[in-house]
Amino acid sequence: QKEGALWEIPYLPIDPAEGYRVYGSLTEQPRYYTIEGASLVVFPTPGAQSYTLSYFAKVPALSDSNTNWLLDRAPDLYLFASLVEAEPYLSNEERVPLWESKYQAGKSSLHAADRRARMHAGPMAARVA
Repeated sequence: QKEGALWEIPYLPIDPAEGYRVYGSLTEQPRYYTIEGASLVVFPTPGAQSYTLSYFAKVPALSDSNTNWLLDRAPDLYLFASLVEAEPYLSNEERVPLWESKYQAGKSSLHAADRRARMHAGPMAARVA
């Protein structure tokens, strides 16, 4: 974010070797990214500016010893998706459309809640850059 201005800059993916080779020693506005393990690396290296990063994370896998935010927030999505997948094996294919519609409704509800959370609940106000 540049002083006094709002910027949205899309970052493009780059091969890590190329990023280090071409941009490794440069310090300027980043334009590229790569993921190394659990780290996000941007190229060129940002200068002294501060940045805010927004991203979409993958839904963490479930195991017998943990949960994730999706199961905590919308357990019905797991239930109805499981029923959609299981019904053909249970010789009850006429129920698939019912479970599919419930799954889609739950997914739509989750997406709508996410959109509302991104939009501030208060009145809109213009921000001057």
